[in-house]
Amino acid sequence: MVTKIKLKNGEAKWVGFIAKKNGALLDLSSAVPSFVMSDTDKTVAYIEKDSTDFDMTDAADGVIKVNLTKTDLSADNVAPGDYVSELKIIFTSQIDEDISQDIPTTIYKSKFS
Repeated sequence: MVTKIKLKNGEAKWVGFIAKKNGALLDLSSAVPSFVMSDTDKTVAYIEKDSTDFDMTDAADGVIKVNLTKTDLSADNVAPGDYVSELKIIFTSQIDEDISQDIPTTIYKSKFS
């Protein structure tokens, strides 16, 4: 199940993901994740994150989080509107690469940004 990501300009947020296969949590401890948020046509990437931007503390239980900084979510970087995000996970032990379903993402204007 994919849940829409809702963010505001000027925020700094950790966005969490839970990985399952056939209903069971996946051990992501040896995985290499990356994240991209682009326009809905996927022609321009506004935010790109590599594995160093992820909190892997609970990866063995299928839970990882990506750090979206204030700079990532600044009004200068992303205008309010609709985007699409994707999570890619490379399983190094299996030489397997999985890409999530499109994740609808909306950035809202903040009076503080």
